[in-house]
Amino acid sequence: MFSLNKKELKKPESGKSATEQPEAAAAKAKKEEKDWLKDENIMVYVMPENFRVQKTGGDNSKMTGLFIIGGGLFFFLIASIGMYFYLFKTKPAPQPTAQVEQPAVVKKENTPTPIATPASETSKPAKETEPVISTTTPTTTPSQTPPVAAAPATFILGEDKDGDGLTDKEEAVLGADPASRDSDKDSYEDGQEVLSGYDPAQAAKKIAENKKLGSYDNKTYNYNFLYPIAWEVTKSGGDDSITVKSPDNQFFQVIVQPNPAKESILDWYKKQFNYQEVTAGMNISGNEWEGIKNKNGSIVYLVDKNKKYIITLNYGTGESAAADYLSIFGIALRSFAIK
Repeated sequence: MFSLNKKELKKPESGKSATEQPEAAAAKAKKEEKDWLKDENIMVYVMPENFRVQKTGGDNSKMTGLFIIGGGLFFFLIASIGMYFYLFKTKPAPQPTAQVEQPAVVKKENTPTPIATPASETSKPAKETEPVISTTTPTTTPSQTPPVAAAPATFILGEDKDGDGLTDKEEAVLGADPASRDSDKDSYEDGQEVLSGYDPAQAAKKIAENKKLGSYDNKTYNYNFLYPIAWEVTKSGGDDSITVKSPDNQFFQVIVQPNPAKESILDWYKKQFNYQEVTAGMNISGNEWEGIKNKNGSIVYLVDKNKKYIITLNYGTGESAAADYLSIFGIALRSFAIK
């Protein structure tokens, strides 16, 4: 607020020049105005400094705005992540379901399985039919023929690289050299030594002294035989049925059944298989027993000296097409002894 003299006042025009800078022109105009007010004796009242509103710094306002924007973006990001996990990542808890009891699965042992043959075929086989053997628990009467497993007429022998009469797998079992016909260098071929009861891996040693063979003793029926100690021995129902199985599932069995009629092995054999003739090459004998073998030597039927039991030894190749252990079976047979 200010007062004026009664005479008309005219504010002097500040001189401007096109060549003057804006700051210089403003300073000059302000000075002229101040001089004019002084000359005209005009009082100008101004507000005290302590009542004036202080101007807020522009920099602080900018920083505050940036903080607000950044906080908003951060909140939006957190909210978006939470919504994503809620909609797409959260899985509903599993609902309880009724338990359905499944039938138990019985794992079968990998042992030779007998092939059942109808009674009409086993009671009177044709003369040219190969003999068959029992693979089940022995019956109490010889007139009842149990399920049987047929033997092949011929075998395909396993690989024998050195041609010494033992397959490569048999030489590995006995510790012999599959690349040498005479592993122990005693001037005898490995296969011939085994047939003669000697160890092909050790000169002048009996086959029973081979470190990879052991003796199986059946205390119920009082017999024993040699077998590879690395092979698995199992019983099927008791001591009357023993299976000796190689790691590649070839095997041989020893099956005992009663001989209540005290028949000789020849009479029993003819009655069981309707054979009228038994050639000389089919007869075989051992320690306290007499027997008959089939044509390829994979099945032997024998009776003890007292004719108390009929004992069957047979060799099988399992699922293999080749017979890799016929000589090992021969070792078991030649060493078979009844006490």
